[in-house]
Amino acid sequence: MNDCFTQVLEMERRLGLLKLGRALTEMLARLERLRKSGLKKLARSDEDARFLRQRGGNFQFGYTGEITISDDHLIVAQRVTQNAANNH
Repeated sequence: MNDCFTQVLEMERRLGLLKLGRALTEMLARLERLRKSGLKKLARSDEDARFLRQRGGNFQFGYTGEITISDDHLIVAQRVTQNAANNH
């Protein structure tokens, strides 16, 4: 019985190490994306969204949008800017 218990503990230890290894790999990948983006923060749940500065110095998670309108008030183009580092 003691041998069985030892085997279970060893399997749990290995599983824990695998989970830690996966978490470390994911964290390193996120850090690399952050480094390549040139931003200080990146959204983890939606890669198209970013942190937008609000009045008062707070930040809000959201999108930056652009719309172009013609002289006769028709929408010519609409675009969501994705993670543009120079948009404020």
